[in-house]
Amino acid sequence: MPTINENLKHWSSYDWTNRGDEWSSLWGGTENIWFGALLPRITSMFPADHILEIAPGFGRITQYLKDRCEVLTLVDLTERCIDACRERFAADRHINYIINEGKSLPGVADKSIDLVFSFDSLVHVELDVMQGYLTELARVLRPEGRAFLHHSNMAAFRRADGAGFTIENKHWRGATVSGDIISELCDVNGLRCYRQELVNWGCKDLTDSFTYIARQGSSHDHPRELLQNPRFMEERILLSKQGYQTKST
Repeated sequence: MPTINENLKHWSSYDWTNRGDEWSSLWGGTENIWFGALLPRITSMFPADHILEIAPGFGRITQYLKDRCEVLTLVDLTERCIDACRERFAADRHINYIINEGKSLPGVADKSIDLVFSFDSLVHVELDVMQGYLTELARVLRPEGRAFLHHSNMAAFRRADGAGFTIENKHWRGATVSGDIISELCDVNGLRCYRQELVNWGCKDLTDSFTYIARQGSSHDHPRELLQNPRFMEERILLSKQGYQTKST
């Protein structure tokens, strides 16, 4: 189970020489994963005046988010990551930087955020962290604000007797988190999980979830649309053959 302290230790000592772009190599680069895999999934969430990104690392996706908002707030547990982003995006005066304790959004005003985004980070956290962030989402999202969170679905594979899992946890996914659990937590926090896409990641099993969240009572408040996509990793084959010529910062 990846705890908050384990995450802090791991990402503080990780070799960030490639600024996280190494995780995009299967897609043929970070440009491909943004323009080919992520942007099509969240394009309806723009425009977004104030974006908040949880756990940006060294800014792999931040470099694209920063040009799609008036204000961008970055929140990360790891001081090293925040320092790296502060240096990388020093010329961008509309970015705020926050170091947190792993599951809250300190200093973020109530009902101030249009889009909360997190990709390829919250997959490594457990339910206590997800509960903390969902509680905070209910506080900081504007009435029509939304969130796109990439998180673990490993708890869906827990054995009926509770003793272990039916599949191997190959990629350090949170063992206590699933799409169903997050959807239920949204309900009790005054939020609505209105769409989930369960995807495979480096395996054939649907170990991950892309979860779309809005406020209850908003225009996006409707029963959950649940999509199962066991061919997500096949997207990388097509994308790796394409070249998005956007310049990275």
